[in-house]
Amino acid sequence: MPLDSTPTYGMLTLMESPWDPLLRLWSRSLRARNLSPKTQDLYLSAGRSFAGYLDTHDGPADPRGLRRGHVEDFLVSLADRGQKATTVNLTYRALQQLMKYLAQEEEIDRSPMEHMTPPVIPEQTTPVLSDEDLTKLLATCAGRTFVELRDAAVIRLLIATGGRRSEVAGLVLTDLDLDSDTVRFFGKGRKERTVVLSPRTPSSDTAGCGPGTVSPTGPSSGWPSAVAAR
Repeated sequence: MPLDSTPTYGMLTLMESPWDPLLRLWSRSLRARNLSPKTQDLYLSAGRSFAGYLDTHDGPADPRGLRRGHVEDFLVSLADRGQKATTVNLTYRALQQLMKYLAQEEEIDRSPMEHMTPPVIPEQTTPVLSDEDLTKLLATCAGRTFVELRDAAVIRLLIATGGRRSEVAGLVLTDLDLDSDTVRFFGKGRKERTVVLSPRTPSSDTAGCGPGTVSPTGPSSGWPSAVAAR
């Protein structure tokens, strides 16, 4: 969503919201802090959604009129609309940052969220693939073509390192050190971490970037470049 677009909450608003100028200033502040684009989008999306909710529910146009109940009603509305608990929790934390900014800029005397607690995220058990499932998965890319070698390398890397999908998809060749058998990931908040590869993780040859392997993205391109471009 463009930074200067009007917030919406279940309907299209043609007139500019009274909150829009503040949100644009907050957007500039977030960029100045050099936060990751994903974090900026998360914060601004929450801010726009909250502003849109206030506009359509007779909320205050002046930040000084904000009360704890406005935030709580908004969060309840998200849950009632079927948003996941993790989404509601992330929205809460994004709004905390907005209130902190408004307080720093003296738009409000104190945050209405000062004594609030984050929405609870129920614990969920993540299904784990069995060895048999992993064997069947790897069997689908057991050939020697570039695509099969690349897919096998990606799957084995996920198994060996526990890397997030976005981390593996963002890899480039310079993130792999095949001399020390390590891979460098950039996770949430652009945090860097290095993971040691297991002996079962493909080498440069089996990963599709060794001699004799034809890569559709060029002779010097390996599977990280191909994955990142998908």
